[in-house]
Formats: sequence, C-alpha cells, structure tokens
Amino acid sequence: MPSDKLAQLYDKNIIEHSIRPRNNDFLCDKTDSGHSINPFCGDEVKIQLLVKNGFISKVGIQAIGCKINIAAASLLSETILNKPIKQVPYLEILFTEYLNDKMKEPEHYKLGHLLKLSQVRNFPIRIKCALLSWSALDDAIEQNR
Repeated sequence: MPSDKLAQLYDKNIIEHSIRPRNNDFLCDKTDSGHSINPFCGDEVKIQLLVKNGFISKVGIQAIGCKINIAAASLLSETILNKPIKQVPYLEILFTEYLNDKMKEPEHYKLGHLLKLSQVRNFPIRIKCALLSWSALDDAIEQNR
C-alpha cells in the first residue's frame, strides 16, 4: 500500500532531524565552507567546517527545503564530525551506493547515523534530496583545498 511506504519514509528519525537539525549553527571560525542548491525544488544547503590536523572538529550546516533534505544534512553533520577529512569522499561513495541499493551488505555499519535514511531508497526521486548536503560538502572541500 503506497501510503504505508510514505509513512515509513517520514519515520521518527526523519521528523526528529528535520524539526531539530543537529549542528545547525553557522560557524564563524571555519576553515572550509560550501553551498549547494537544487534549482528544481529550491532545496538548499550551506556547510562550514573547522578542520584541525586533518580531522573535522566542528560542523555547521544549514538546510532549507524538504524534510528529507534537512534531516539528511543533520545526519551528515553527525556522521562526519571528528572524522578524518580524507575519509569524506569514501563515505559519500558508500552512502550513494547504499541509497541506490548497490552497496555490499557488510559495509552498512560504516554509515552510522546515515542508516536512519534507509527508507529513502524506496523513493528514488527523493535520493537527490538526501544527497544535496554531500554536494555542499564536496564544494567546501574542493573550494578550499
């Protein structure tokens, strides 16, 4: 039944992270920043990073638009905090493979908080919403390296 799937998409994790996004403060003491927008729907993400000794020590992320976009940005911020910046491209590949059902099962555990977005896989049109924050993160890393 389609309405059951839709209810599963907007589960308690998505609702919680869209209402109370984590790391939502703008970082003034950033070393890197990026921005991404989906011109088709208006979703937007801005991200700031403070990188020290190769590790992401602070994340500021501001997302506007749909609940999936906001929740995904919040979960991304929790996932990358205190991780080596060099690990980010690998995590992005894993997450993209996961959303597109192309990931090998044993690697799921590496995604941590991002697994809360598992229901997005049932709505391929919403995958772009879940990946927009990664595009902003890519922009931050590319612009400032």
